[in-house]
Amino acid sequence: MKSVDTEADLVALLECSAAVLVLFGGANCGVCQAIKPQLARLPRDGFPELVTVYVDCQAAAASLCATRGVFFATSGSAVV
Repeated sequence: MKSVDTEADLVALLECSAAVLVLFGGANCGVCQAIKPQLARLPRDGFPELVTVYVDCQAAAASLCATRGVFFATSGSAVV
């Protein structure tokens, strides 16, 4: 799973990849951390064209998340 921190990097991946799955999450989000490894396995488990991307909204990618309308509550839960 690739980590993306900027809008430019995300747009570049979206433009050059046939299929992209983006997980917007955070270190304090238990659900995000639980599904992250499962989503990361998808390309190996039958979806070789799928690019999986992780955007950490609680770290360096906070600006990207805000641009995309994804916000995290103080408890770590995603608010879209």
